[in-house]
Amino acid sequence: MEDFGIRNYYERYVMDEINHTLRSSGKITEKQLALDIACLALNQLPPKYVRHDIDTTFYMSPEERGDVESKVAAAVAGAYQKVIANPGRA
Repeated sequence: MEDFGIRNYYERYVMDEINHTLRSSGKITEKQLALDIACLALNQLPPKYVRHDIDTTFYMSPEERGDVESKVAAAVAGAYQKVIANPGRA
């Protein structure tokens, strides 16, 4: 299948949040847990497909960017709690 360069806008933000908040603090060390958390978090966020992150971010107001950051943080925190409470079931 041809790669058209389209992806979910939230993917990078979710992975950044996981790396910054969970992995850097030592709360999770296994890549598989990070991936489980990412999948669960992304399923809690609305799909937003883009070709270039910078184009989307450039046209957002500061309030919209703050809303994205809050939604991502909440989705990752909820996914983390679910994965930790149910290891091996995510």
